[in-house]
Amino acid sequence: MTAARSRPSAVQVQAATAADLASWLEIVHEVEPAFGPMPDFAATLLRKIDQGDALCVRRDGDGGPAVEGGMLLGGTGSNRWIRWLAVRATARRAGIGRALVAAAIELCGPDDVLSLDTFGADNAFGLPARTLYERLGFEGREMVGPGPEGGTRQRFVRPAGRPVAMTVLTERLRLEPITPEHGPELHRLHLDPAIAPWWDVVWSLDDAAEQAARFAAGWRRDGVSKWMAYDRVTDELIGRGGMTRAPIDGADRLEVGWAVLGEHWGQGYATEIGGASLDLAFARLGADEVVAFTEPHNLRSRAVMDRLGMTYQRDIVHDGYEFVLYAISRDALA
Repeated sequence: MTAARSRPSAVQVQAATAADLASWLEIVHEVEPAFGPMPDFAATLLRKIDQGDALCVRRDGDGGPAVEGGMLLGGTGSNRWIRWLAVRATARRAGIGRALVAAAIELCGPDDVLSLDTFGADNAFGLPARTLYERLGFEGREMVGPGPEGGTRQRFVRPAGRPVAMTVLTERLRLEPITPEHGPELHRLHLDPAIAPWWDVVWSLDDAAEQAARFAAGWRRDGVSKWMAYDRVTDELIGRGGMTRAPIDGADRLEVGWAVLGEHWGQGYATEIGGASLDLAFARLGADEVVAFTEPHNLRSRAVMDRLGMTYQRDIVHDGYEFVLYAISRDALA
């Protein structure tokens, strides 16, 4: 028998307080080799706290709440800035950096431009940060001179009105927006013996790369698309799912779907992915309705739709194939 494994709680971004100062300074000490000396950081942080421009993610520990990651904001008018962002080394790869940046984006109005200066491409330490910013819709712009430690810096800018691709954490999963870099994992998923028979063709790596690019374009264009689903603790690939906007049964609709590796069937993962999708649709996107469709004989998928509270509408023909259409409305959840 193995010991029960605890799951991390959802990432919650909160306003920093003066009581967090010591914990922030621990992170500052950690990142000084890459960021350079920051002798005035404590005073800057306290000023930003007073201004409401300091956000953080906390973890409850034996010694009380500890800051796992923090961010300082700035700017005036429609020109908004992320002035500083760092995550504790032991808390990386848990979605904290993404949650902080997403919070900054959410604070922007539709006409606001969000900017930041980060490490240049020659600094290996900054590669994860640069990748994160690009995935969240930032564009690399001009070089802005060396940082305090002597390395290069580049400005990244997120233009006004650009939708955000959101990583979502559920009880067991990390749902990560699909980008072109996910092509190989998407290929592996669609070659799985439990998934491949539902497709007419065997996916090649090129097919998977093209599909990953289409999903990524959906995030940029619509602010919604498909996620890759990973175990929150082990990073093991579980499947994919989420929503896309598509013409279905004669109307432009928000459609939810999922695909889970066969070895993980029967563990509730499809329902977990579908539930997170509905939360995004109704709570964040303000959708009035979400639909799903599948082959009439796909009883497992239909059972997931039932568990999500979706109801059968009618038989439809989509792209020349027969499907059953399910739907759920905002009113049904009231």
